[in-house]
Amino acid sequence: MPTRSLLPSVLTFLALVSLALLAACGSGGSSTQVPPSTPVFTSVPVTAATQDVAYTYQLAATDPAGGSVTFTLTTSPTGAALTGNTIAWTPTAAESRVSNGFAVKATTASGGTASQSWTVTPGGTITVSWVNTYWTETGAVPVPEPPNEALSISALVTNPDGSITVEKSSATAPGVFSIPNVPGGYYWMNLPGGAYWTSTSTFHADRDFAGVQEPPLAPTSQNTWFDLNLSGLESVAETSWVELSFPIPSGPWGVVSVSANSTILTGIGFGFGGDIDWSKIDSAFLRQYVPTPLGSLNNSVLGSALAPTGLTLSMVRPTHSRKLSNPIRKLRSM
Repeated sequence: MPTRSLLPSVLTFLALVSLALLAACGSGGSSTQVPPSTPVFTSVPVTAATQDVAYTYQLAATDPAGGSVTFTLTTSPTGAALTGNTIAWTPTAAESRVSNGFAVKATTASGGTASQSWTVTPGGTITVSWVNTYWTETGAVPVPEPPNEALSISALVTNPDGSITVEKSSATAPGVFSIPNVPGGYYWMNLPGGAYWTSTSTFHADRDFAGVQEPPLAPTSQNTWFDLNLSGLESVAETSWVELSFPIPSGPWGVVSVSANSTILTGIGFGFGGDIDWSKIDSAFLRQYVPTPLGSLNNSVLGSALAPTGLTLSMVRPTHSRKLSNPIRKLRSM
């Protein structure tokens, strides 16, 4: 039986395997997969905001590979929206004075991602509701606190440096007083008769009384009205209170309001009831309360210059049931 050599077959097989490997690998080259580039944020989140005021934050990020970057808003409060690279939002009353979370994702053209997150606590308005309820035999009688009570309602906010900022209130509806621009967290609610350490945005100062509301004092037959011209008052940056009182046993006094930066008060009238013998009165007392810093507090206090020179008082229209025989002829300051 003839003998056949296996060498040609082995060589042929090896040649076919080599050709297959070369076809799979190309002409002897190699391939390397490039990982996606990760974007880098270059913008700093805006964390300051105010209730009912538009908030915006423009996002910025770069691609180390030089490609483009797109943004996606992944976490946000109600009403916030992302258009292009700008986040827009107007905080509502419910979203103010509380923490609101934001988060965005940046994505490069090659698929790399990075995230940025932050919180915003907008300053908001404190709403004080004050309705007094008088419980009578026929039921409850609600009586809103008068608007002038706004002078005695304020929020005392402690600052990081230890100082205190006083935010004043204004009457916005019957029995409703608003204090704007109060930051989140705790503050002192300052009310007549006390202060309360609280963090609420809606404060109820309502009070209950047994019986009917005390009626206003009925006018007497003796009622004297004065129209006053005052000059020499202190110049202040906002409305200031001036008290003018007469030193008589019953202690009547009148309060008038001075306009901003006004040093002259004209055409202001107020009346005194009761049977007063004006012939015995020859002096009056003037007190002016001006906005003055008191340590870390800002409040209305007796000013530092309460003895201005050149003060004058003239009575333009005294009217009463008896003749005023001895008009006021000098004014002293306290």
